[in-house]
Amino acid sequence: MHRRGILLIDRGSRESEVKEELSELCSMIRIRGNYHHSTYSMLEVTKPYIEDGISECKNADVEYLTIVPYFLYPGLKMRSAVIKAARIAKDMNVRFAISRPLNHHPNLLKLVMDRIDESKKRYGIDVSDSECDVLLVGHGSRDINARRTFDRVAYALSAYYRSVSVCFLELDRPDIREGILSRMDSSTLIIMPYFLHNGTHMKNEVKDTIEETIEYARNRYDFRGRVIITGHLGVSPLISDAIIDRAREVERSLASSR
Repeated sequence: MHRRGILLIDRGSRESEVKEELSELCSMIRIRGNYHHSTYSMLEVTKPYIEDGISECKNADVEYLTIVPYFLYPGLKMRSAVIKAARIAKDMNVRFAISRPLNHHPNLLKLVMDRIDESKKRYGIDVSDSECDVLLVGHGSRDINARRTFDRVAYALSAYYRSVSVCFLELDRPDIREGILSRMDSSTLIIMPYFLHNGTHMKNEVKDTIEETIEYARNRYDFRGRVIITGHLGVSPLISDAIIDRAREVERSLASSR
């Protein structure tokens, strides 16, 4: 059997917590997926860049490399990552394949529901899911396929909760403020940041906008509903297994074509 390696390509962040999450996730993937080597790289912002990640795998004597775009949506940034990774891998004479991103994987739905359950228990929310309204907060993209993917997640979740709606940090509408203010009829509002990492956006813009809007809603509209904010998607065996599934898809496809 070839010494198989797997490389995640993340969008990029300077937050040390993001790199810690990626390192933990790669360790989990290496063990659960039985890979010879597993590591991550960044499309932009900071090292390790894509060329660093591919070079690391080559130096680790990986004979076959599966590259996984660690993105929730098939947007412009993801396509840029795929194009760049393919070019660099070819230039380095590395045998490789590139998988699909995580979008539409059923484990993402399970993980959202896990994060909601965790938060309900943490805050002592003893009401059924059918009485809870869920607001998913996405990053936002100008790519219509990204919006369709996000809407599909919300639609799938709507079978389990009183309502599920979406809003966005930027580049799409409704924005976070509009999304929250549209739920003034909610007695239990659960806000789920649909982000892979607890990065700069999560710690600053998303958190601040949610808190400011809730305070405004309570003062301006006398909103008295309970509001809880869940954790982000983060590190989980569900994410690890979703990544391994995406890698296996392309690995099986190439094996059967030989």
